[in-house]
Amino acid sequence: MLLVAADVLPAVLFVWSAVWPLDIGALIGGLIGPTVARRVPHWVLRISIASCGVVLAVWLLFTL
Repeated sequence: MLLVAADVLPAVLFVWSAVWPLDIGALIGGLIGPTVARRVPHWVLRISIASCGVVLAVWLLFTL
């Protein structure tokens, strides 16, 4: 039982610390996302989303 608590407590604390940035990003993206998506040309939006994905993948590759 002690080993389970020792594994679960750090996991819960780590997840809880990651919740706040995700919540803030989801809230901001949900509020301004539709407005931006309607005004920006589709090809610009597609290229920017793909670029963000590639940058994130490279960053994760070199930091983990």
